[in-house]
Amino acid sequence: MFITGLAISFQWPFSSSGGIYNVLFGGAATLGGLVVLSTAAALYFGHGLQATSYFALVVGLYLIVDAYSILSYSTDAVKITKEPFLSALLYLAPAAALVLSVPAVHLQNRWVRRVFGVFALLFAVAWLYFAYTVTYGHLKPA
Repeated sequence: MFITGLAISFQWPFSSSGGIYNVLFGGAATLGGLVVLSTAAALYFGHGLQATSYFALVVGLYLIVDAYSILSYSTDAVKITKEPFLSALLYLAPAAALVLSVPAVHLQNRWVRRVFGVFALLFAVAWLYFAYTVTYGHLKPA
């Protein structure tokens, strides 16, 4: 995720759109990949996830800005995606999980951890659906 996000960010493969998709997808993939890598490194070296949760919070806020941008720049005449509302929700699902990672890691409250788990599960399901529809739609023969 990190490497492909960097590739999108530096190579700008979506040039016909003026770069908006490079920013939208590249930034989210790069930062999301960094969260995954930092989580894996923290677990591998036996450190807690407290520091990673703060980084995840910042990435979650970034994704909220992405979701807001999708909605605010999509009008009846011009749409950033075919389904702006659904696309914004698909950015808000991981944002909620990332933001909730801070209390989930720092508080010893089972209820908070369960809420975090629900949002993390919703995030995973939402992105599996998104990955399926994007892959299937883009591979469809013309």
